[in-house]
Amino acid sequence: MKKLHKFIYVSYPVLAALGYTLISIIFNAWHPAWLIFLTVPIYYMLVEFNRRRNWNVFPYPILCVVLYLTAGFDYNLWHPMWVIFLTVPIYYIAINIKAN
Repeated sequence: MKKLHKFIYVSYPVLAALGYTLISIIFNAWHPAWLIFLTVPIYYMLVEFNRRRNWNVFPYPILCVVLYLTAGFDYNLWHPMWVIFLTVPIYYIAINIKAN
């Protein structure tokens, strides 16, 4: 099992590119499928978060970007969703207050 985890950890960007290519070709979804590449930093940050249990490492800003882009592209909610970026400093202030 450790070998599988190590293989996925090392090759995740290649797997994401392969997934992007397959989804894009099969479903002709080149534009929305590029969002798969945002999972690369999320994956590595989540692995690091799981290792250290440090909420400062949690990929909250990237999660906000994914939510913003998904809501914008899929539902055309660009205007109201920009507010989600205001929660990023609130998130870090809250977890640092909790840590102290």
